Parts: sequence; C-alpha cells; structure tokens
Amino acid sequence: MAALQYVDLPNYNAIIFRKTYAELSKGDGLIPLSMTWLKPFENEGVRWDSDNKQWKFPSGSILGFGHLESENDKYKYIGQAYQFIGFDELTQQPWDNYQFLFSRLVRNKEQEANGIPLRVRSTTNPNGSHVAWVYDRFVNKRTRVAIRDNIIELAKECGMSDKDITEEYIKYNTPVFIPSLARDNPHLDMDSYQLSLNKLDKVTRKQLGEGDWEIRALGNMFNRDWFDKIQIAKVPVHDLKTVRYWDLAATKKGDFTASCKMGYDKNEKLFYILDMKLIKATPREVEKEVYLACLDDGPTTTVCMEREPGSAGIHSIDNYKRRVIPPGWRFIEDRVSGDKEARARPFSASAERGTVKIAWSRSCDKWYDPVMEQLETFPEGENDDIVDASSGAFNVLSKSVLNSGLAFIGKIDWIKPTTEEDTLTHGTYDEVYQKVNAKTDPIAEIIVNRKKIY
Repeated sequence: MAALQYVDLPNYNAIIFRKTYAELSKGDGLIPLSMTWLKPFENEGVRWDSDNKQWKFPSGSILGFGHLESENDKYKYIGQAYQFIGFDELTQQPWDNYQFLFSRLVRNKEQEANGIPLRVRSTTNPNGSHVAWVYDRFVNKRTRVAIRDNIIELAKECGMSDKDITEEYIKYNTPVFIPSLARDNPHLDMDSYQLSLNKLDKVTRKQLGEGDWEIRALGNMFNRDWFDKIQIAKVPVHDLKTVRYWDLAATKKGDFTASCKMGYDKNEKLFYILDMKLIKATPREVEKEVYLACLDDGPTTTVCMEREPGSAGIHSIDNYKRRVIPPGWRFIEDRVSGDKEARARPFSASAERGTVKIAWSRSCDKWYDPVMEQLETFPEGENDDIVDASSGAFNVLSKSVLNSGLAFIGKIDWIKPTTEEDTLTHGTYDEVYQKVNAKTDPIAEIIVNRKKIY
C-alpha cells in the first residue's frame, strides 16, 4: 500500500523486492495481490507490463517488482532511480543487498517540489538466514546505540555543525521498527493459524507466532551463560600471555574476517577474551586492519593466522610476514587439521567448565551479541568465522606453542631477524625509530602516536 501512495504524481518510481521471482508470483505473492488491487482500474489507464513485471499509471508513475536471488542481482539496478524501495521478508537478504540499494534511492527537483519523499520500507518475520543483521539494525537496543553514533559521525563528515545535528534529525535518520503479530490482523482466522503453528518446532513457533527475535535454533557446543563478564579493571591484563588469532575471509562477501585477542592467566589458570574484531573489507583494507591491530596490541601479543591449504595459503601468509606484520612482532602460521567442530571442542569444553571469561569494557558492546549468536548457533549456523578465530586463539594458547615455531619479523636488540627480506617495507625496528626522529615516514608516526613501540 505504501508503494502506491504517490502513483498519481508524475514519474514516481517504486519497486518491491523478494528473494526469488517465484515468491513474488505464486499463490498469495505480491504480484497476484497487486492484480487483485489494480486490475479493476484498467479502464482508467492502469496497465500491467508482463515483460518488465511492473504496473504503469496514467501519470507516468511505475510500481515494479524485482528479485535478488544471487549476490550479483543487485547490480542489475545500477542506473535506476527509485523514490520507494520495499523489501518483503528482509531476513532473506544479506546486508550487502540492502545497503547497496540505498544508492538507487534518488529523486529529481520536480519530484522534491511535488513532495515525493524518499523511503525504504521492509516487512519480515524474525527468522531467515540473515536475521542477525536485521535484528541488530532494527531491534537490538544495544547495537542501535552504535547506529545513533554513526549517524552523528556521518553528519559531521558531511560538514554539518553540532547545532544542525538535532534530535529531530537523528530520529529522522534512525531505522524504525514497528512490531506486529498475526493476531493484529483482523482478517486472519487466528484459531486455525494457531493450530498450524502448534505443529512447528518451539523455536519457529515462537518466531512466527510471538514475534520473538531473541530465540535461536541453538547448536550444541556453546552457551553465552558460560562466559562470565569480568570488568577489565579486575583482570590482570599486564600479566597475561596473549595472542591475537586471525581467520581471514576470502572476499568481502560471506563470512567476516574475524580476529580474537585472548589472554591466559597462568596463576588462576583462566582464559580471557580481550577483544574481537569483525571486518568485511577488501584484502588491502584487511591488511591495514591487521597492521593497526598489531600496533594497538603491542609486540608482547603474538599474531596468529590460519594457513589455508595450497599455494594460495602459502602466498597469503608470506605476504603478511613480509609486508604487514610490524617489525619485532612474533608471528605464528597455524596449520590446522581436523574439521571445524573438532577444533572447537577444546574451547567449548573449557568454556563450559567456566575457565573462559570476557574482559568486559564498553568496547565489548560492539561485538558481544554477534559473537555470542554465532557461538550459540554453531555448527548449525550460517557462518563460522568467529568460532574459527576464538577456538584458534584458545588452541594456540592451550597448546603452549608460544615458545616454539615462531617467525620473528624485523629486528630489535633481543630478536634476530629471520632474513633481510622479512623486514617491513618501512624498515627494521631500529630504522623505524630513525624515521620517527627524522619525521620521514607517516607509518612510523602512526606507531609513535599510538604509543605501542616499547
């Protein structure tokens, strides 16, 4: 209904998406529903274009239907301009599709003068393969705080003053969630629908019948209640043996590039999750994030990275050793064996015993929910990058391999470089200091500004 609101105005353009064309056209799909609504107006000039799957109106306006079945389908809409974009069953769509189509939300001066707004509207149930990002964007109160901060930060980047960034502006740009349940529909035979829901499993029944966004189909290996939150001030951070383990994604799509910084307290025999990073970026951008994480962690934290099988994995590890890991930092390439579940079992068992804690600080709000959701749904969930990074960090620490098999990159007075080729492009450890003093290397300046060279 919202998509039809401005079809009486010239050249208004609206489109509604589902994952597949079959979902649009079958049974009670949106196209048959539109036929019921709009065919009675054919005598008034409303026409169905079956080739392009769109309704055309006498004003020149269009209501179209599209599908986004593959990752590349969104690029079919490059060059199009829509004033209304709708998604039916949004949890079937990955974040990349949703985000990209905002670039197609465009109007001209005439449409602005006619009062046509730019709108994105979505409907969905709290289940589906991409429920996590939808929950975080629209429902999760903790992550919505970060959305507010991002709105303010982006406004400032665009040149807006603090005076212009009013509460009204922030509210207008904040995603809105309007909950509704089946019983809110007065036309639905609720008694028979409830009987149908009762035949489903508990998780799906609560999702569809009660609109429960919190419940998940859990795996059998992790529970968030096992991970006690210990305030960072009470954690002996400087006495921990620490590693940061990276699980690299092959592309920006699919899994995240994930890293887990974990520490071990040999006195209390406890493991602490100190930080998690979840990144979707190009290989070059990931290299930068790895490098900056090294600087933040300092050279006392060993850098670990899973080496994928084959020549591509060897090349990737070699690239990080030679060009990315800073001088003086210790590096382990982890040649894993066994399946993912087998590698995660030691971490799972230790967590269940209560020997894995979270060193809690405000920064944990950014990653806690997605990390715990993936752990709890493993191995049934869609992604496993976070599980790989955290179990990798745990296994490196618990196997006590920090004193063997290390590749030292660069040179300081107590480390002998492996070869001359292993030094970073901006020089060895000692040369970095010289460049800082001469102020000739911006990377060296970053190191000093972050105060992470010891």
